[in-house]
Amino acid sequence: MVLVAGGEDDTFNVITNAELYNPTSGSFTATGSLNQQRSFHMATLLNDGTVLLAGGMDTVGTVVNNAELYDPTTAAFTATSSMSATRYTHTATLLNKGKVLVAGGYDNNYDALASSELYDPTTGSFTATGSLGIARGGQTATLLTNNTVLMVGGVNGGNIPTAAELYDPTSGTFVAAGNTTAPRYIHTAALLGNGTTLIAGGWNSQDLTSAELYQPSTLTPPGLVSIAVHPSNPSVTVGAVQPFTATGTFSDSSTQPLASVTWSSSNISTARISNDASNHGNAFAVAAGTATISACTGSICGSTTMTVPTLLSITLTPSNPSIAVDATSQLKLTATGVYSDSTSRDITAIVTWTTSNSAVASVMPSPFVHGVVAPAAAQLWCILEPKSRRCWPPRGARPGAWSLPLEFRATLMLKREQPCAMARGVAADSPVQ
Repeated sequence: MVLVAGGEDDTFNVITNAELYNPTSGSFTATGSLNQQRSFHMATLLNDGTVLLAGGMDTVGTVVNNAELYDPTTAAFTATSSMSATRYTHTATLLNKGKVLVAGGYDNNYDALASSELYDPTTGSFTATGSLGIARGGQTATLLTNNTVLMVGGVNGGNIPTAAELYDPTSGTFVAAGNTTAPRYIHTAALLGNGTTLIAGGWNSQDLTSAELYQPSTLTPPGLVSIAVHPSNPSVTVGAVQPFTATGTFSDSSTQPLASVTWSSSNISTARISNDASNHGNAFAVAAGTATISACTGSICGSTTMTVPTLLSITLTPSNPSIAVDATSQLKLTATGVYSDSTSRDITAIVTWTTSNSAVASVMPSPFVHGVVAPAAAQLWCILEPKSRRCWPPRGARPGAWSLPLEFRATLMLKREQPCAMARGVAADSPVQ
């Protein structure tokens, strides 16, 4: 799921609305609302699965310093400690030990800030850390594989600096990191698989098409000995998402979660894994097979095997269902898949339903299957996508005692595989009062 929260509507009012995007179904659903209007704020996914939202600007242009946490298990936003400074267009970067570096931005006077602070999820508090060498807002911040943070570009009093900086979490300070070949603002910066950072585009009185690479002096955090990937050897069904985490062991025998690793899959036709900061380490099961999932910083890597089992059959329940022909009756359907790893799983959330005869039953719109008052036969299919699990007749359907044979068939579409399950039922087997 992807959390979309705050921002401005089409009338430029800052909103508190939030919603979740499901990439499997391609749909948005509403979730809890922000406690504070926020635009130009930052949202950072924390290691415990919650999301930190900090700073931003409200409808009247007031820059705020408060922050809140979104908990996906409760679908609610709750307040946490406030930052020491009001900020918008700042950066917020998750570090290896789980803290978040908040740096730069603009304050309530619209002046660029050099200050930065760390948010600690274990205490729910912000504390000051080293300051940027150059005050800037609208810069990019990229966590490198060696656990330093690269700051590039931004604006300071109308000037766009070429000087880049590195934040070192060990010392809590920023140091110079050379200069970009062009001043850049509203550009992009992406960490590549080889540990370099691609800096591209942006603006500096005109749109830029140029790009450049930043090569760090080292690729691994100091003292890192090994990396372990969790969970170990998971089995994940087609269409599902498996979050992975990497834990580093250091020369002093200490361990810490590694946000700075680069993820890869040995078989992207079976499993794809994200390196995006908002979706880091999440693997998507594409098709049946196996893939080695690796997490690397420089030459030090850890790996595990992700198995996507083959679907052998589907059972559709309830078996031999009945549904009355009226506008209120509903039938909840469940699809259960049996897999090659000897597991059975509810796959109702990753199938979609269609019908062979819309005169009897139609899926319009999903997720509801509507019964039509007409004595005829129909088939219902479910195909690999999250869609419906309920049936009911359309509004305005004439009540009556119709005997409507409905035939349901579930089909999960995979390469070379067409497992099916069928259940026959009778619609409106008794008069509707």
